Amino acid sequence: MEIWDARIRRWIEELDRGLPPERAEIGTRPVLDAWYDGGLPACSLDRRALPEPWVGDPRAADLAAVILGLNPGVSLPAQLHPGGELVERVRRRGWSAVAAKWELPRETKAWWAERAAWPARLTGLPPVVESIVGMDLVPWHSVRFGRLLLHDRQVGPAAVQWLREEVFRRAVAIGARSRLSRLHPCERRRPVILALADGVRGALEHVGWSRLVRLDRTNGPSRYPTWPVDDRGEREDRTFTVLLQPEAPWTVALVSDSGDDSLAPPGPAFDGLVLRLLREHGCPCAAAHLVTRAG
Repeated sequence: MEIWDARIRRWIEELDRGLPPERAEIGTRPVLDAWYDGGLPACSLDRRALPEPWVGDPRAADLAAVILGLNPGVSLPAQLHPGGELVERVRRRGWSAVAAKWELPRETKAWWAERAAWPARLTGLPPVVESIVGMDLVPWHSVRFGRLLLHDRQVGPAAVQWLREEVFRRAVAIGARSRLSRLHPCERRRPVILALADGVRGALEHVGWSRLVRLDRTNGPSRYPTWPVDDRGEREDRTFTVLLQPEAPWTVALVSDSGDDSLAPPGPAFDGLVLRLLREHGCPCAAAHLVTRAG
């Protein structure tokens, strides 16, 4: 992860020298080329805002989980533009040190703290933001996530490689150390990462991860009869997808999508289902048993 300290230091120095923000790509050119905003200002990337490749401490002694999202969301000019409070803090100490201590804007910390409650419930760790690492597919800010043109013949291959090496490989390495990856009792248990957007599911599948199961409110209740209902008495619109990295280290990704743009984590009523999915797919022994039983 240290490479990002050098990249962000270079970004600060390039803008100090007057380089136009659109030219300060600091090693992210593949995803910048693949970014598509559809002409919508809300989906336009703010290239004057400090990029955020991850938040949290990847080396934390008691890490609950790593959680993948889409991108850091709306930018805060007073904090993230050149001369901003966070930019100056990073200039003095480096991104890794600032991110590890969660010395970030209040809004950023609060957003991730809401999501930290999910793996905390699953692992029994305190529900504090310091118990997670958050990562995004794209480190640049925008009000809404646009699209990554991963199918494009010209820009897609480089973007896929960037995601594979810069995001997913790092997430797997961090996730392997997490408490969530140690829940399964089998010695052959697989590392686990979490994600909170169907866009992450699509990116994982595009880089080669295999879909093992996908449950939503139509087929989920047959597996989980206590599927929660909303205020209208209808089954909650929530999707869970389990994917497997098809090479060592064989890693399970559990993607939960809320059906909207909020990236809200699943509530406690879904914890039983999540734990069941992790037990069923968290090691090759259990997976083989499922295949045998199904056959």
